[in-house]
Amino acid sequence: MKYQLSLFIPTALLWVSCAQNPVPKESDPAQASSSIDSQTYKVDENKELPKDKGLLNGACNYHRIGFDTLLKYTSAFISDPKLADAAKNVCFGGATSIDILIGKRHHKNLDVFDGFAGWWCWNDSMQNGLPEFFIAFEHHSTHDEFNIQNFPVSDSVSISQNNFTYGGSTANWNEYLLNHTTFPILPDRTVKTADIKNLARYFRYKFPYKYKGGQPYNEYSVAFFRNDIACNTLTEFLNQFENYRFPYVRYYYGLDIHNTANKMRLILVPVDSTGKNIHVHGGQQSHYLQHTFP
Repeated sequence: MKYQLSLFIPTALLWVSCAQNPVPKESDPAQASSSIDSQTYKVDENKELPKDKGLLNGACNYHRIGFDTLLKYTSAFISDPKLADAAKNVCFGGATSIDILIGKRHHKNLDVFDGFAGWWCWNDSMQNGLPEFFIAFEHHSTHDEFNIQNFPVSDSVSISQNNFTYGGSTANWNEYLLNHTTFPILPDRTVKTADIKNLARYFRYKFPYKYKGGQPYNEYSVAFFRNDIACNTLTEFLNQFENYRFPYVRYYYGLDIHNTANKMRLILVPVDSTGKNIHVHGGQQSHYLQHTFP
């Protein structure tokens, strides 16, 4: 499937920040410069990665997705009538610095970096001045897949102040995804883990949007991005562009109904210093990261 980029953006579409967050300035997508303007855009998701520690590329590719899959999962989220309401009225994602995700000391030596966790939080009573629906990030964490934690083990977590909602149509989501720009990207807020423990639990038991039969979309509150030993998943994602380390990531909420444990997914997209999604850099197409545990 190919996606033709159009410079016409309907005025009915609107990005707004989530509750309790400052309102960043949104650039007009039609005015944003891009190396993919006026050309057919397609990411080859089967493009092989460099050989890495003897593991077959097919196994490593499980961690990376191209634009087709990014569009599929995010479109599925806003196509679900219940989650579309959450995306429109509560939250559909955010943006953060990679320093928050990996820590400044790991920039030069990602091989010793285990990974980071995003914690789904539901805060309908607006406790501690925090948003209603958000992700709390715990960097440099590790998780045992046989003993899944119910809340962060670190003393503190980071919460984006760049959360956004989306109330537009699925038909126009493609163009917005290609051109999504928010500037400036505000620094994250650091809070004590004690302040969000209950909110991670509330997400599991009180999140009002339910899957079929009243079942929760997610069995667990955690989404752990592991720097896979064999594939160096996060290392490969962060170093995907030659001689360029992008400073930010934007994360979107996606829906994968085939995932048994957590159907709601976190998807990471590279973002440049102007706050714009990177889909092509130096003639190289981007890839995105969505595979988390569980």
